[in-house]
Amino acid sequence: MLAIFLLARIGLAAESSVTIFGQELALGADATPKLISERVMPLFVREYARRMKLEATEAEVELLLAKAPELRKPEGSSGVADTFFRSLITHFKLNRELYRKHGGRVALSAFGFHLAKDAVVAELRSLEHTGELRIPDGRRTEFYEYLSKTPGDGVVTGAAAAAAFRDAPWEARARR
Repeated sequence: MLAIFLLARIGLAAESSVTIFGQELALGADATPKLISERVMPLFVREYARRMKLEATEAEVELLLAKAPELRKPEGSSGVADTFFRSLITHFKLNRELYRKHGGRVALSAFGFHLAKDAVVAELRSLEHTGELRIPDGRRTEFYEYLSKTPGDGVVTGAAAAAAFRDAPWEARARR
């Protein structure tokens, strides 16, 4: 009887997990949609950008650094600005690509690096369909609702959404 009780307790406390691109991410039994997003999205961005060749190039980073030379890393430093700009560029390119593929709403950002809200959700659902993303059934709806409601500086659709991705911010800044 004690063994049955212990097995039941272990089952109740069992952690669930999400798998994306073959990597299993352990989650607590009470993981929130926000926590799931915080675990899934960085890996999604990094791996999807790598697979689709959307990572920032040295030339793109240099265009941004040219406008802010004071941020250029001194010899032997960690290069925080380089890393930050590389991340911004990669996120922009990924969201632009997903918007072109799926369309939908775009959350604007004052920095010019916008989020293709509906397109990200559509691509994640596509990855689920192909088996490259697995989310526990009880968490799927909440996760996608959370991603869909993520705020921005305004949400646009149609021509305004397409315009948000017309020019890459580092290219626009380089022309100024």
